[in-house]
Amino acid sequence: SVSSGSSLVGGAQDEDEAKSYWQRTLAGLFENSLDEPAILQALELLKTPCGRLYLSRTLNQQRSHAQLSDEGYKTLCRLVRVALDSCYESKDYKPARTLMNMCSTFFFAKLDKRSGDIERIYLQARLRDHVMWHDMTYWEEIFFDALATEYAQAKQAEETDLKTPWRKLDESTRAANAMRDMNIAFGQLGSFIFLMSQLGMDPEKVRAFVTKMALAHSLTSELLATLMGNLEGILADIQKKEDERRSKADKEAWLREERQRWKHRRHGVGDPRPAPRRGAMCGGDGHEDLDQVLAGLDEEEEEHSAG
Repeated sequence: SVSSGSSLVGGAQDEDEAKSYWQRTLAGLFENSLDEPAILQALELLKTPCGRLYLSRTLNQQRSHAQLSDEGYKTLCRLVRVALDSCYESKDYKPARTLMNMCSTFFFAKLDKRSGDIERIYLQARLRDHVMWHDMTYWEEIFFDALATEYAQAKQAEETDLKTPWRKLDESTRAANAMRDMNIAFGQLGSFIFLMSQLGMDPEKVRAFVTKMALAHSLTSELLATLMGNLEGILADIQKKEDERRSKADKEAWLREERQRWKHRRHGVGDPRPAPRRGAMCGGDGHEDLDQVLAGLDEEEEEHSAG
């Protein structure tokens, strides 16, 4: 188990101690050695600003451990959800932004027994419903923070004197700086469109956000139109994947019904309902081996019950 972080929970929030605590705790998570008392202690610590900040920082430094076990995935989902809850309640947006990025970094690899494909289930799948992603203030705050960081990095790369007032710059330098800043804002908005859409933000609110930020940063109408076109493409792709997911769920529901019919027949009990056409649900010409498919579903249900 992980050594105590009770002094941090109690209020003595030394940065070195917090960093060390989360390094030990996440090491235990990656090794599946965290017991429930250690997890509960970590959850309690996440109610403090220091706990949230150093969980987000330490996770960001541990991205090489992105693939988690099933147990580690579930535990990290619990930790991140509680951290986001606390961030939302206290308007603590900086660690929330880092945790948001970690939601599309850490994952659990699941084998689809029917197709043989490896499926990556990211934290985002479990945390997409969080209220934080629907808070417009959150998005505005982290957008301005992202811009400020990008602006400072661009100026340093250009070896620009960061202390030179705008009024003392010549016209050509002002124009070049304005173009640079507009391009940065355009790039950031493109990233934010993707993030907001992936996390389930209402499309109308995304459009309103993009329009507001584009006007605030003097983007041209052509750039705004490009952003809106990109948004529509992202939304169409998300809808396509959702339709495919629903189609798969419908097929699996039908297969489970068919399994029940087979069980009835094996025990000499008739099922008065007419069976739907196999090919219509399974695809192809209807000659898929149902025994094999249904056996796979049985295995999945047994694993789910065991977990």
